[in-house]
Amino acid sequence: FWLKPSWLTMASLERQCSAFFRADEHLSSMRLRSMHEVLEHLDPICPGMSASRAARSSGVLLRLLLNYGVALRAVRWPRASHAVHRNGVRALVLAEVGYLFLMLLVILRRLAPASSATALALPSSAVWSNAAAAVGALRPLASYSQLSYIPRIKRLVPGMWRSILAAVARWRSAATDTTISVRVLRFAASWLRVLAFTTVELTVFSLGLLSLHVKLDEVRAASPGRLALFGRRPWWLAFLNVCLGWLPFLGFANQITGIVDQEDLRMEAVLRTIFARESKEITRGEVEAVHEFNGVLLRELCCRHGVMHGAAMYLSLTSTDYRRLVVARDNLNDEGALPCAPGSAVDPRGARSAGELRGEGRSA
Repeated sequence: FWLKPSWLTMASLERQCSAFFRADEHLSSMRLRSMHEVLEHLDPICPGMSASRAARSSGVLLRLLLNYGVALRAVRWPRASHAVHRNGVRALVLAEVGYLFLMLLVILRRLAPASSATALALPSSAVWSNAAAAVGALRPLASYSQLSYIPRIKRLVPGMWRSILAAVARWRSAATDTTISVRVLRFAASWLRVLAFTTVELTVFSLGLLSLHVKLDEVRAASPGRLALFGRRPWWLAFLNVCLGWLPFLGFANQITGIVDQEDLRMEAVLRTIFARESKEITRGEVEAVHEFNGVLLRELCCRHGVMHGAAMYLSLTSTDYRRLVVARDNLNDEGALPCAPGSAVDPRGARSAGELRGEGRSA
């Protein structure tokens, strides 16, 4: 009796059943739209270039220009190069600038085929998939810096543990080999992989910390009064001098926000939920499906609103827009439940009510 009191059993069962039915109603009302349905709902969700979408897309472009301006200024006026290891600091800055411009060339190369008039007549193809990937790459590039390597320290211990488990599994699989030399070689190769993974992650993390030190020195050294580029000149040159003095502060704040982009994480989570299966890692076919889906969206937006406006609208898409495009729900009432008979506790798919589960109404 003390293990299962009657009041606790009845009350908890009723609460669990009511919560179960509410959750089941919402889950059973959701489904994924087909590609034709997604395109039909594209105009209601993205009717045109609204003020919010224009602000999001223009914000990405402004942050991109700011990031490139800060990178070029660090090469032209390396304030942190007065410290020890002058050549190492300059190499770190040049590596970051080189990556930014290399990625910009790759983006332009992928966008070139889709900018032609004949590309709009093409169906879903690799041209629009590459163009969608290029437009999507502008968001992380707008706030990219080597500071983004710092959070990779969180991957060190789990990655090492996975590598060690893989090494142990290879060692056990090699136990059936007849020659001892094969077992020794597999054992050495497995632990070399562990060592290589650890070395790479620690090196990248160290580069992120060194980049943080360099940027803090640059921000600390920069001030509107110390950047005397024009001397005593007209007021507009002095105003330009002040703006250039504030450039490192704004650029550093922009790069700090790019260490972990919450919107990119949410969008990746939505796409993984929609396209990935129950496996832990997304497969290559699922990645290609995601790219094809994004390519179809970009092509449709460019066909309906023009190439420039369509690309800007695609750049302004958020995880909420993806969820509204793909996930469909049946009509719910004002309380968030599926429509059913008044006063009934039976769910639309024929599930029994909480009273039926407790035995009420059961025939003798």
